[in-house]
Amino acid sequence: MTVRPLLIALVVTLPLPATAAQAASRAAVPDCGRKYTHQVAGKIKVIMQRRGGGVTNGKRWIGYYVETQVPLAGAEGVLNRTGARGVHQRTWGKQYNENRYRWIQNKVSWTTPGKNQWEVHYNIKLEPGSQVRNEGQLIVAGYNGYVAAAWFSCWAR
Repeated sequence: MTVRPLLIALVVTLPLPATAAQAASRAAVPDCGRKYTHQVAGKIKVIMQRRGGGVTNGKRWIGYYVETQVPLAGAEGVLNRTGARGVHQRTWGKQYNENRYRWIQNKVSWTTPGKNQWEVHYNIKLEPGSQVRNEGQLIVAGYNGYVAAAWFSCWAR
């Protein structure tokens, strides 16, 4: 008779494997914070900056500014403008009025005269606590056959 309550107590106190795995994956992904940057030095940089919102300010969303930069002259020489088509930026996340992950933005930009780099940038609104994935890449070969690519994932908090 005393074995049954003991087994029930053990089952109730043991953590579920899925919960432990989720906690481990959350710990591995950093917070976006005020500013989060990922880059391949001299080739490409993806930046995410917090721009307001949040529960403490009475908003149901957090605003972020996302930018990808690729210099025209990098570690492997001057960018071959005829071979490279531009910078492609994609962002995934949970918008404050959506209930599933999807591409928030999917944009391409080309360089303009007078600029010393290619860049694409935009603003997004995310639900607090949602995971954001950013990817930036140089479309078609540049840097003498090298394709620049950088991506990161962080929690919107």
